[in-house]
Amino acid sequence: RQPLPNNIIPASRISPIAQKMLAYYPEANQPGTADASQNYYRTRTISRENYTVVSRVDHQISSANRLFFRINNSQHDNNTDTLPGPIFQDILDRTGWGGVLDDVHVFGPGLLLNLRYSASYQSDITTRGSAGFDITSLGLPSSLKSEIARKLDTDGLIFPQAVVNGYTSLGLGGASRAVTNYHTAGFTLTNIRGSHSMRYGSEYRLQRETGLGYGFVNPQFTFGSTYTNGPLDNAAASPKGQGLASMLLGIATAGVINNNASRAEQSSYTSFFVQDDWRVNQRLTINIGLRYEYEKAVNERFN
Repeated sequence: RQPLPNNIIPASRISPIAQKMLAYYPEANQPGTADASQNYYRTRTISRENYTVVSRVDHQISSANRLFFRINNSQHDNNTDTLPGPIFQDILDRTGWGGVLDDVHVFGPGLLLNLRYSASYQSDITTRGSAGFDITSLGLPSSLKSEIARKLDTDGLIFPQAVVNGYTSLGLGGASRAVTNYHTAGFTLTNIRGSHSMRYGSEYRLQRETGLGYGFVNPQFTFGSTYTNGPLDNAAASPKGQGLASMLLGIATAGVINNNASRAEQSSYTSFFVQDDWRVNQRLTINIGLRYEYEKAVNERFN
């Protein structure tokens, strides 16, 4: 093959898709170094909001029975970007809820029962500022867009990522969604007889997580120096520029598109215990107890 005249890519051979994608890079605002590196500077934008609210209600049903209910809510919102523009914007929406119901009933001077149930929920939603981006606006084929939309949630469609050797990447990877939901129930029965304080109890936990990591559904293109080395194909790569030259020619050295499955994981935990606090005399107390725990392996709820 003949080398390009003057080592310059002719305008007729520049990929129109590459031209449209490269327009999303911000203009240089610094002199930079001799090889045109480090020519853009900005302070990264980070916007965060955090709060936690806890509320509790105590109620005495009778002199022998009292309970409380507690609920909590937390919110963490995080919006960051590496370069200006929605294609570099990373957005996190994390919402948490929790609740506890606790009841204590006294049957007599030496016998009481404590019942408790709690639940927690957390939702982590990571999105991109370019969510819903129309990849055909860059010149990518409509057949690719249709194929992605047919197999995947359209929320996963974002600006394609271009990893250019020696440069800050254009765009980001795919978004993700995850939800954790835990339930815990248990009881403790206390029986005091003479110098012995006996406790019996059990606890059960149900732990669930669902999620989907979109991965590179955009898709992702990598541009290296494989096709732009010269004058021989085994020549060493130059410090900078050949990856960008590959992109201008529209020749990717690698490409990835993911079609990830969602997950719905679950595990459970059960425990029992018995304990005797034996007060032998005023100066000696012996604690004797036994606890059994069993945690099942994680499984996929829908096989």
